[in-house]
Amino acid sequence: MNSFVNQFEKYIFSKLGFIKIPRFNISKEDIKNFKLGNKFNSSDYLAALIKYKFDEKLKNKIIPISETQKYQDRLEYEFNEIVRLYFTDYILLVYHLIVFCKNNNILNSPGRGSSGGSLLLYILDCVKINSIKHNLLFERFISSARTELKEIDGEIYISSESLPDFDLDSQRSLKYKINEYINSQFPNKTVAICNISTFQTKVLLKEVLKAYEEMSEENTKEISKMIEAQFGKVESLDEALETNENFKEWAKNHEETIKIAKSLYQLNKNRSVHASGILICNENIENCLPLELDSDKNIVCGYTMNDAQMFGMKLDNLGLKNLDAISDCLILINKKIEDIDVNDKSIYEFLNKTDDFYGIFQAEDGLGKSVMKTLKCKNVEDLGLSVSVGRPGSIKFLTDIKNAKETNKLKDWGDNRINDVLKDSYSVIVYQENIMALCKIMANFTPVETNEIRKIIGKKLDTMIEWKEKFINQSIKNDFEKEICEEVWQTFKDSGNYLFCKSHGFLYGHLTAICIYLKANHPKEFYYSLLRNAKHEQKPLEEIKTIISEMIKS
Repeated sequence: MNSFVNQFEKYIFSKLGFIKIPRFNISKEDIKNFKLGNKFNSSDYLAALIKYKFDEKLKNKIIPISETQKYQDRLEYEFNEIVRLYFTDYILLVYHLIVFCKNNNILNSPGRGSSGGSLLLYILDCVKINSIKHNLLFERFISSARTELKEIDGEIYISSESLPDFDLDSQRSLKYKINEYINSQFPNKTVAICNISTFQTKVLLKEVLKAYEEMSEENTKEISKMIEAQFGKVESLDEALETNENFKEWAKNHEETIKIAKSLYQLNKNRSVHASGILICNENIENCLPLELDSDKNIVCGYTMNDAQMFGMKLDNLGLKNLDAISDCLILINKKIEDIDVNDKSIYEFLNKTDDFYGIFQAEDGLGKSVMKTLKCKNVEDLGLSVSVGRPGSIKFLTDIKNAKETNKLKDWGDNRINDVLKDSYSVIVYQENIMALCKIMANFTPVETNEIRKIIGKKLDTMIEWKEKFINQSIKNDFEKEICEEVWQTFKDSGNYLFCKSHGFLYGHLTAICIYLKANHPKEFYYSLLRNAKHEQKPLEEIKTIISEMIKS
């Protein structure tokens, strides 16, 4: 055996987990229009794009001329960080995808995730909210605190875990065109990502009970209901057996079933293709990772998402049914999405009197609808807050926000500098960005440090104690009272698991506002668009029934 093993040389995967971002080819037209010359690089091109787009927005008074310097300073900071961290080609890739969608009449959402914190992406029209206007932080999108670079063979590689996360929301019916475009730009370098689902507690119990105890589907549902979920996370078998009294009692008479279930827990259940994930590599995919064919004979990466990302850049191209309905409705009323004022009073008058929420993004039913009705939103900031709070976990903030909103009595934190930071969320620490902003204002933490605090609080890391001391000591030096500092830190600690990304909430709040505007002001066209797209649903007849029911009432 040893002689056989000795025939092999030890191979070191020096690049594993470190990638180069693939580069878009810059068109001859852009080279000419931006006067890039013969010896330009990606950074020169990005700088030229930013200047052109910035001047355009100044001319059209989208950016206040009186605040020109403020915007230029922020842009310069973001640009320098992007270049320094080798993310230039990432931003350009995102930009070209958005331009392709615009040129091919594919509607995108106003944006998604932490990308809303980038003014640069707003200037390039990749996201539709102004991060300065809404006090959103660039460091939530890109930060050197989570960026690791490595020199390999004289070239700089980026840790795959360091990449910013720009997910593309597009029309569900046309997302295939975006995939085709990506494939055309990076031939033989892109591939879909496989997805492996595993046996989790509820499903596992039902399957074992049906197979081993020959129990009916209805009865297995009753047993699985015993398993509890907290903040969207279902408890494990071991957790249920330890803390769930009802389940523990039931398990005493089903020892063999529990034994079988434990042996199967988290084993692979089935294999499929990731609904939105695409991997883009800097070299041919067959040289990078194992490949296989899916049921339709399409090539799929043999690795699941986390492993696949060690070899290339993952991009999520998500298809939203709401965007199909919005697109169809806009065509019927001869408007563009940019024509809609997300603070139009008709949006909030309709929202606060209706119970018909079908077709409204993030609020059709369930928790999202309940929170939106409870908060009685008055503007797009309220909608963003509603989207953020309407989640398992963060729902804990609802009562305090509702009371503050209704009474107009905001909590006094004992220092106006803190009150000012939290005024948009009714003095409640709801957002991850709230933590980051308070760390900066109170303790003079750098952008890198503020992002580090966000991460360690969310994950309850061991370093919390030393960061707490640093936060409190530096805040006291800035004339914040010790008791206030300790209260703020304790709130950080208590809320860290549930805090939402403010940029994501605001971006999705904009899309919600657009849906409500169309439903309120153009109901016939909106309902027609919903009916037209119902055929793509899993249960189209049920969807059509719901739509018609609402139409009859309205």
